[in-house]
Amino acid sequence: MSETARRSIAAPAGVPVLMAGALLVGQLAVLQLVSHGHFAPLSQAGNAVPLLVAHEFSKVLAVALVMLLAASAWRRQLAAPALAGGMARGVALGLNLVAFAGLLAIYQALPLRHETPEVLGGAEARAFALGIGTLLVMLGAAGALILPAAAREYWRSPVALAVTAATLAAITAVIATDALTIAAIRRPFEVATLDLSLAFYGLLGMPEPNLALDGPDPILSSNGFAIAISPICSGYQGVFSAMAVLGAYVALERKELRIERAALVILLAAAGVFVLNAARIALLFAIGVNGAQDVAVNGFHSNFGTLSLFVVIVAAFVALERGPFRHVSRGGATLALPPQALAEIGRLGLPLAGLLAASIVVGLTVGIVNWLYPVVALVGAALVWVVRGDLMARLAPGPSVWGFLAGVAVFALWVLIVPPDRQASAEFAGALMAAPMPLVLGWILVRVIGASVVVPLVEELAFRGGLMKLIVLLLPAGWGPLMVQGLAILGSSVAFGLLHADILAGIVAGLVYGALAVWRGSLADAILAHAVTNFLLCLAVLGLGHWSYW
Repeated sequence: MSETARRSIAAPAGVPVLMAGALLVGQLAVLQLVSHGHFAPLSQAGNAVPLLVAHEFSKVLAVALVMLLAASAWRRQLAAPALAGGMARGVALGLNLVAFAGLLAIYQALPLRHETPEVLGGAEARAFALGIGTLLVMLGAAGALILPAAAREYWRSPVALAVTAATLAAITAVIATDALTIAAIRRPFEVATLDLSLAFYGLLGMPEPNLALDGPDPILSSNGFAIAISPICSGYQGVFSAMAVLGAYVALERKELRIERAALVILLAAAGVFVLNAARIALLFAIGVNGAQDVAVNGFHSNFGTLSLFVVIVAAFVALERGPFRHVSRGGATLALPPQALAEIGRLGLPLAGLLAASIVVGLTVGIVNWLYPVVALVGAALVWVVRGDLMARLAPGPSVWGFLAGVAVFALWVLIVPPDRQASAEFAGALMAAPMPLVLGWILVRVIGASVVVPLVEELAFRGGLMKLIVLLLPAGWGPLMVQGLAILGSSVAFGLLHADILAGIVAGLVYGALAVWRGSLADAILAHAVTNFLLCLAVLGLGHWSYW
């Protein structure tokens, strides 16, 4: 069959996948906007519907989905673009739309508060429980449209189904615990984490802290410093994120893996994340007790958790690729990418890898204001200079007015999806202005240059340059340009969103930048749009005092 004939068949098949991806992103955007008080009368201005169900679960699901698709492509099992038959697609789409409409209705019964109360009763509790189930249906139906048929084949395996079902059940239980504060589930996890943290704290030679258990959250205090061990601090996000990612990979690779040994790796990874989180709490408390309270509750609090989760998951993946965990090779198809292409993709991703590594290491020592941001920006700029040849080769044709207009549009969407946080802005401004003015002015200058110049170059090289090319190389050639380019934009946008604290806003921005890169045939307009967006956010920070964007 000729290339033209293959494309004429494959291109239409890709349309449902691309439309399903756009549909899910749009639905999550609407839910996010409703939760922040937009779209009256669907919500009341000035009040925030707690979006913990959608936020927590969709974050874990997005990570697992990206890893599943990546593993599928890596093993060359990504063979079919959509569900077989229009009837199946129609059923999945119908379930998705009904569940989405149901969620909008359920949101009206949720408590219109900025924080979830400790105990929900009656209609509120039932609304949260119903919301969890409805969200699962909405996301699952969208996933049935997005995931290729060959990747969904693992559902036919009882073992794979058990792994996936157990993972989803565990995540759902944790979400329900957060929303409904079921003490029978929540308290044992907290107590186990706290006991292990205190054991680690004792190993540091520190005096035993005061422990208060009479409130809704355990509180550790000593030497004028106190922390509350909330459910989220007990590490369930990391534990179940690791389980979701590794569980999806094991389910996909069930024919190649020794399932009982792979399951042990998943359990050990979950235990490793749990233990490292307990160590994080002990170290965090020790840092705060010794006077560096801002460092403890800001930089160290989040960056150590991210770093430890990444290390555990990577170690688990490396282990699962080793001989003791796999059957003898069946001689199936393997992925063979040109070494030159892999080297090129590696160079394009180098600046981002260096910038992220510097951010995490530096982040362990920062407080409310990251005074070491110039170090991170310098690392990123230096690595961009190292790969400047690859950058210059991707800037023709040069930027146009479309890049500028797209950047303004993304800025407007970003502000709409992520309203400024007044409390965080006030805290940031207070910490910043407490420093000597020359230091403040110099830091702001570097921060603006880093956000408006360095970050766009680094991230566009990695996502719209390297990652999009990698996705194109991984996809079968017969799928046609519409399918391949659409999945490259979608996949890189999801990865781009996961890099940001505001995942949904990041995905939307990535879709725009990716579409620009494909349409214009270069990175110039994508870089310009990204730079304009970030510069306008800097103006919002400096002109309107919306410091939470930094």
